Amino acid sequence: MTHHSSVLIVLAKQGELDALAHASERDAREVQPLVEFVPGPKRDGRVAKGFTTAVGHLTGRGRPVMVDCSQLEGLDEFGTGPLGALGARCQDTADALLDRDQLFHREPLLVPVVRRDASDQRIVAAKIVAEQYGCGLCLRVQLTPDTDQETIARSVERTLSVLHLPPSELSVVLDLGYLGDLTGSAWQVRVADAALDGADRVPGLRSVSVAAGSAPGGRDDYTGRLLPRHEETLWERLGRRCGFADHGVVHPVRKESGGRRSTPNPYLRYTVRGGALCFSEKVPRPGGVPKGEDLGEGFDRISHDLVVGHGDDFAGPDFSWGDRQLHECARRGGRTAKTVPRWIGVATSHHVAYLAHRFARPR
Repeated sequence: MTHHSSVLIVLAKQGELDALAHASERDAREVQPLVEFVPGPKRDGRVAKGFTTAVGHLTGRGRPVMVDCSQLEGLDEFGTGPLGALGARCQDTADALLDRDQLFHREPLLVPVVRRDASDQRIVAAKIVAEQYGCGLCLRVQLTPDTDQETIARSVERTLSVLHLPPSELSVVLDLGYLGDLTGSAWQVRVADAALDGADRVPGLRSVSVAAGSAPGGRDDYTGRLLPRHEETLWERLGRRCGFADHGVVHPVRKESGGRRSTPNPYLRYTVRGGALCFSEKVPRPGGVPKGEDLGEGFDRISHDLVVGHGDDFAGPDFSWGDRQLHECARRGGRTAKTVPRWIGVATSHHVAYLAHRFARPR
């Protein structure tokens, strides 16, 4: 499997998948995407299509995509066969790419993800899927305040034992989830350090990364405010002894769907060295529902604030697909970026390019 300098964990949603489908050659060379599928009110064909497009784009650039379907297992609408939701998603993606003539008679590059609490049956199913695509597997472990060195070592050893694979075929992602602060003696530093010690007890692993995300859940009161990225501070405090991983530009704790949601005000989280610039723009809501053109105009103003008002922080229109969109919105307007997926896609695209540059491997 192609090596990487950082891991990006994203949900399988339209905006994030659009960003992956526009990744540059350099982005694909450096950044390893991990796409997590989550239950929704119904099976969304747009998500399947977006995932297929992203996988086809990245496969053509030699970059595998890690696929985590753990939260779909046991739900009949996502796959009832012996290989479960993971097998169904990977097969559907391969079939769709063949229909598009994008694979040129070869399989897509997919890396099944298993969780620490997966049953032996699920791990074996992931191995069978992995054998079809030849890119190894990934073990994802959710870290808690009680996680210790022994827990991680045993989890890795058990996974390898069930898989009957050498360590060189297994990547490990140690996931802290939301990282809201690192002041004082934060437990996350202690636990991450112990988890890395546990992973070190199994020499020869393909890669070991510590993941976290500091994007807050609320976003309505920002006007070009710079917020810290605690995940980068954590990586530094760990002595850079592992791979870097994060949750992109969205809050890493997924909220359960509770019926129809109101459309938020336009917003942008723009990753820069030393933090993230956060913007939001309130728009009129006649009858409680904003108009699409008002949302688009609001995002145009945000883009102008970034490109003109924070020009030293703007990476330039050639930095990524997302930056080109921001530049167009700032200079020409047009009110075209008027949906949440578009705003997240633009920000994620820039974030992917940022990771590729920030954590690029020495050459």
